Amino acid sequence: MCGIVGIIDLEKTVNPDILLKMCQLISHRGPDDSGIFLENTSKFSIGLGSLRLSILDLSLAGHMPMKNRTGDIVLVYNGEIYNHNDLKVDLEKREYLYHSRTDTETLLYAYEEFGLDCFKKLNGMFALAIYDRINARVVLARDRMGIKPLYYFWNGKRLIFSSELKSLMTHPDIIRKLNPKALDLYLTFGYVPSPYCLIAGVKKLLPGHYMVLQEGILKDIPFWTPTLSIPNPDLRDDRQLSEQIRATLDGAVETQLMSDVPVGIMLSGGLDSTIIAAIASRKQLNSLHTFSVGFETGKSRMEEMYNWDSFYAKKVALKLKTQHHEVLIKDDSTLIQLLEKLLFALDEPVWEPSYLSIYAMSILAKEEGVKVLLSGDGSDELFGGYPWYLGATTLEKYERIPFLRQPLRLASSILPSSIFHKKVTDLYLKYRQPNYIKYLQNYSHFKPSSLAKLIPRATEGVSVVQEFLDLTLKPVKEAATADQFAFADLLLWVREHFNQRIDRMTMISSVEGRVPFQDNSIVDMALTIRVSRKFKGTEQKTLLREAYKDILPDFVLNRPKRPFAAPGKAWLEGILNEYALSQLNQSSFKGLGLFDGRAVESFAYPFLRGENSHYEENEPFISIWNLLALTIWLKQWNISS
Repeated sequence: MCGIVGIIDLEKTVNPDILLKMCQLISHRGPDDSGIFLENTSKFSIGLGSLRLSILDLSLAGHMPMKNRTGDIVLVYNGEIYNHNDLKVDLEKREYLYHSRTDTETLLYAYEEFGLDCFKKLNGMFALAIYDRINARVVLARDRMGIKPLYYFWNGKRLIFSSELKSLMTHPDIIRKLNPKALDLYLTFGYVPSPYCLIAGVKKLLPGHYMVLQEGILKDIPFWTPTLSIPNPDLRDDRQLSEQIRATLDGAVETQLMSDVPVGIMLSGGLDSTIIAAIASRKQLNSLHTFSVGFETGKSRMEEMYNWDSFYAKKVALKLKTQHHEVLIKDDSTLIQLLEKLLFALDEPVWEPSYLSIYAMSILAKEEGVKVLLSGDGSDELFGGYPWYLGATTLEKYERIPFLRQPLRLASSILPSSIFHKKVTDLYLKYRQPNYIKYLQNYSHFKPSSLAKLIPRATEGVSVVQEFLDLTLKPVKEAATADQFAFADLLLWVREHFNQRIDRMTMISSVEGRVPFQDNSIVDMALTIRVSRKFKGTEQKTLLREAYKDILPDFVLNRPKRPFAAPGKAWLEGILNEYALSQLNQSSFKGLGLFDGRAVESFAYPFLRGENSHYEENEPFISIWNLLALTIWLKQWNISS
């Protein structure tokens, strides 16, 4: 687990001072070792930098940049390759001699032996850069699930890349200007999906892709294209599916316990993290460390709601006999400083503040000497963990009924406000609409009318979002609606949001975050199972529950689903209220021609002042956090439009 940077200049020599400054800004990613590589060739000048967090083979044998035996290949790398021992056996048979126990050396030899095909063989999380002297080329690559980040800038003369945006921004070629298309996507989803970046000219390498710079041409090539696979005909019943899930997940967790340093679990006491903890506790020879987070909000109802995780985590830890640690995030003035610090660490804003919880657990883990943390992110999207998947199946049944739109419209307009009214309205808005519109109905943070007031432009934003979702859903356009939603959630919510927050929050703490549910074997298997088989009635994740019901306590199996969240609404109404009012005003958006500052103020102030009767349910909390995170970020980065 490390941080990497690089500059490839086709015109002039790489400035080592800039390269060193880029490294310094991400030193938290690799406090154990560092190194740079510089070389001038007839084709280009190259500089590579590495910051190392030692997880496998803690000796200097794992130093990077790492060269192969002839010195023709140079590698900098961030991540873990979980199948590296299997690859190592094969490579040693091909007479590659190892000088360390690192997976870095396995990557180096895999590229030397298999070339660009090596990325298809990797099971793990990684972002890497390879300098290939023989072929006079530079290769960048990123893992299938985008667990490890890689930002880059290319202007036809220079390729600049880094694990984090703040490091990339030190280069004088990059101007602090806002990308309007990325902004539209952020305001819609509350995060910025690849390949977009909020900084104009900067991109994120797409997950499952590699790039080759050769002869002055930069090519972007996928090595993994996700889609819904044909179900395995040999798996005829749910029992067989559950057995396969258990065997595969057991193997993934065992593999991801690979470490020469202590490993712990982020434990919420929910189904997913408890399964990982239960598997790990059986595999670990030493007592397993588990970590949870609680909140002090000053509001008893909110504290009870958001401390369910810590309550259940304690019960699970007692059952599994782990070394359990809990951290409390207090409702005091330090929360503002922490919020600002972590939003900067995230590189790009995200709407919901659960990243504070991950950071708090990561810091506690570091204090306890634990350098690796496992998380349950990805399970809901892979195994049918959200009620809207069941809702999508129900929606398809209603769509078979002709002439239903007008009755739904009428019912939506005359029914009194209630949960039933909300469901009828949701059905009316989705009925026989394209699936990208249905998806937006689930996830968009603003109603179109609200967004049009905040950013008074043409319909460019709508077209950007539509084009992006159409492209995302294209590989599964013939699938059932529920399968399309789950597929999009996996590619967007997990790859582009969850993985951003866990990488930045663990790495700023110099801790490695791992996500066993996103192991290649789990993802490949789950994509062969239709969502309709992952439910039983209204019960979510039935197959996963069945797979582990013999080792999980009933209070976990029967626990109602709750999101992994922080008390953002309580904070906006309490300790952060005056702060939010001071941020979401006209002056904050002055000079940013994209926004109507008065509209932002008139949108946010009624809710923040307790005058929220004119809002639809949920819109203010979500959208105001969206705007607040963006406003703080714009000021921190001094961005212009």
